[in-house]
This record gives sequence, C-alpha cells and structure tokens, in this order.
Amino acid sequence: MSISWKVGLAAAAAYCSFAALSAQAAAIKCEPSNERVAILSSATMCGTGDGNVNSGAGVNTALGMNATWTKEGEVSPGDGATGAHANDLLTITLLTGSWGGNSGITGTWNIASSFWSTYGTAAITMHVGNGNGDPDHFVWLIEQGQTSGTFSYSDLDGRGGGLSNNFLFGTGTPVTTTTGSGGAGNVPEPNAGLLSAIGMLSVAAARLWSNKTKA
Repeated sequence: MSISWKVGLAAAAAYCSFAALSAQAAAIKCEPSNERVAILSSATMCGTGDGNVNSGAGVNTALGMNATWTKEGEVSPGDGATGAHANDLLTITLLTGSWGGNSGITGTWNIASSFWSTYGTAAITMHVGNGNGDPDHFVWLIEQGQTSGTFSYSDLDGRGGGLSNNFLFGTGTPVTTTTGSGGAGNVPEPNAGLLSAIGMLSVAAARLWSNKTKA
C-alpha cells in the first residue's frame, strides 16, 4: 500500500472516530461559583439562577432562551427519601445520598420515550434549596432524543442547600422521524459526519482491493 493511501485511510479512520464520539451525549458541569456544583449527562448546555425554577419563564432565564415550555414531570419526594421516584414522564433515581442532602448526591434520570413524540426540546431542572449558597437551581438542555443519563450534586462550602426537586420541561415540535415497518416511533436522524467517514473508508478499501487484484 502506498504512503498516500495509508495516510488517507488513517485520516478517514480518525475522522470516523471523532464523528462517533461527537454524536454521543456529553456530561455538562454547572459550577458558577465555589459554593455549589452539579453535573448532568446527555446534555448540551446548562444555566443557573436564584430561587426555585418552577415555570417556563425560569427555564428561559437560566438558558437565555425565549420558548413556551410545558412541565411534564415534577419529582419532589421530600427530605430523607431515597431510591426511585417518578412523576408523569420523569423518573429520578438516587444512587447515593438522599433527598434533602447536600453532598455526595448521585443518581440517574429517565424520560419516557413518548416525550419525544410530543416535543422537540427537553430541559431538566434541579432545585437545591435557597440556603446560604449560590446557585439555588440548575437547568440543563437535554440532547435531542436522549431518554436517560446520570447526575450529581455537591454543596462545596457546607452552608446548606439540599436536593429539593427535579422538573422536566418540554417545548417545540418533534424532530423529523422515520417510521419502520414495526410501527411508529422517533428514530434519530443519521449523523452526517459519521456516514461521510464510513463512505470514505468504503471507497478507500474498494480501491485498495482493486489494486491488489490487478497486481
């Protein structure tokens, strides 16, 4: 194989790997101060604010958006609760810590798949009490089509602010979907970059095989 072909295949493989990684959901860390920090995966951005974010207006303020949001889940089981709790289309499961706690809080979130048949955009909020710290709430914009992820929360300065609630908000119309023979459902659009890289690799492999057969 010539050096140019080796370089071409290596570049295509690297691009393919990058595209695949880019298509995966990211864990977004919100730490606007040295007092409280929260991380949530399968998100694209986050914002923070004061008080409880129990309305679409609060979501817009935190994320710098101007959308009409509908609340589709509210999980607030009360101090001391542990395990899984669900409301409407949102399920929150604590893996460590408890509701009302302010350190070592980790868990998972799940959105019912039917959510994406109604909305094109999702936001999950976390309120941690008004205490003596900043911020009082976190808001994450969820990657389109994602139905699960993880989260964590910690009060860094120990001045209060226990986990209080998580809300799920939806807005916009569903993304363009394709329906298979098995029934209707949201199917994410193919990643254009990934498909392009696969195509490049296929062409390179075909040409290489052709050169070998001619030799």
